[in-house]
Amino acid sequence: MDRFLSRALGASVLLVAAGVFYYFVVYRPSQDQRLLERSQQRDATYKQCTDAAEQEYAVAWASMCKTNAANQQRILQNCAASGPVSVLGSASARYRVCEQQYGRADSSPNCELPNSVALEFDNERQEAMKQCLAAKKLGP
Repeated sequence: MDRFLSRALGASVLLVAAGVFYYFVVYRPSQDQRLLERSQQRDATYKQCTDAAEQEYAVAWASMCKTNAANQQRILQNCAASGPVSVLGSASARYRVCEQQYGRADSSPNCELPNSVALEFDNERQEAMKQCLAAKKLGP
């Protein structure tokens, strides 16, 4: 009976050892690998989302710069065309006076926009970033 009990106890210890071995050597590393892959996928998706938000912001800003510059150019041309010739001299001189009065037309993609417009664009970008972060937290 003692011999049977010792063999049964030895077999039990071997089974427990095999289970622990399987958990730490086979199951756990594969589980960790899946978690790492999910984390990397969430990070990549988050980066794509934030990059898209930044790109949308930059395109909207540049588009507004072009629109404002076109409007400003029309104002300057109307000003130069309607100014008294005798007082201001040549058309180019009138145009320069109008630029001093109304400002230059800046169509560069990083132009200075009115504060209200800039704040609106900034708020839209921040909202997009918040949505990206919320999607990352929810994750797949």
